[in-house]
Amino acid sequence: RILNKKDFCAYYRMTKIPGTPGKWHDLLGKRKSIKPSVQDYFRQAGRILAQFHKVTAKLPAENLTNWGDDGLCAAPIASLKDDANEALSKVGKYLRKHAKPGFIHGDFHGGNILSDNTGHITGLIDFGRSGRCKNFIVDFCNIPDAAMPYFIEGYEQKSRRKIDPDMASMTSISLHASYISYLKDDVKRRNNAIRTLNGYLGKVTHITGYTPPTAS
Repeated sequence: RILNKKDFCAYYRMTKIPGTPGKWHDLLGKRKSIKPSVQDYFRQAGRILAQFHKVTAKLPAENLTNWGDDGLCAAPIASLKDDANEALSKVGKYLRKHAKPGFIHGDFHGGNILSDNTGHITGLIDFGRSGRCKNFIVDFCNIPDAAMPYFIEGYEQKSRRKIDPDMASMTSISLHASYISYLKDDVKRRNNAIRTLNGYLGKVTHITGYTPPTAS
């Protein structure tokens, strides 16, 4: 609860939230199908994020983190071929056309979501990266692929907003392209990041027309 609106973010009154952080990959395991209880967990997670976006929508802009153009562009990468960079350009155009601004959590993943031993989500924590963003779908980028349909279902139920599943892939491409630009001297991590980027690009071939090379 904010105690001092004039100096926003300076003073809080906080209470301990019951529950423990989740590990999404442990929940999903290696099963081809997701258990109903896990499906429900991700629907809850979608509803929690939708509630967060609604509650924070009217926060004052002063003294808040500004994400700038993160999640809104996909700059070319020197080590990629021309057709891959052309695909990144199309991703950027798609994002700038369809992205909607909002206040984001900025670090939405299982470790920041508390739940009890029945699988009921009890709270959301860690707002250190929260702030204004030109693309609120940035908050969807840590959701595992297998869980995304259930997460979007829960989000849409709570928010009454229609979510474009392709936007999550497009936004992940944007963030990964930015990340790769910081890995100039770390060849191993850069190559791993490029493989991950190609995986995301493979999900949006129907939009970009680009088919990433298969791993050798």
